[in-house]
Amino acid sequence: MTCGVVPTTPRLPPRPDTDAAVRRLAVIQRWTVRAVLIWTGAPPARYQRYLDEAQQRVLLRRFGGGYVFLHGKLRTHLTEDPENSSAA
Repeated sequence: MTCGVVPTTPRLPPRPDTDAAVRRLAVIQRWTVRAVLIWTGAPPARYQRYLDEAQQRVLLRRFGGGYVFLHGKLRTHLTEDPENSSAA
């Protein structure tokens, strides 16, 4: 009779060369995405400064790991789809 214990496979320690390669790839991907977004004009170039200023002007509040709009009408206005808006 067995006691229901499932044997686990021993975990191998991470390989330093693989970890370094993954970190380098992540850095390259991050900067590539930032460059493309800035080049297309999508977001502000300095997000943290932008978010901090919005927080100082009481438009945003830090909540957990992100930000929340404090003003309901502004939040609604920014999330509306302009093509489906009934105001003309």
